[in-house]
Amino acid sequence: MVAISRSDIREAILDELADVEGVDRGDIDGAVGGVGGDEMYELESKTAEAVLAGVSARFGVPLPGPADLAPEQFATVDALVTLVVEKLAAGPEGDVA
Repeated sequence: MVAISRSDIREAILDELADVEGVDRGDIDGAVGGVGGDEMYELESKTAEAVLAGVSARFGVPLPGPADLAPEQFATVDALVTLVVEKLAAGPEGDVA
């Protein structure tokens, strides 16, 4: 598997978020910046679920949905980035070493 950087994951999440919200990527960038960054931009569970599905397809790795997670694991853009980073680091076994 090719290494995927945290930055690449963030970009994929923001791209998927723009698709889910039906807006231009620049609008998402502005909204995230307008609330103080990735740690402050909050997501509804249905939005997070759709974003995770898109990222899962993009990177070819199964990701849990919000129903399988504690709210703090998907509530912000930063939380989603961390979730995907951890899942990719865990590899196909699913357990982080």
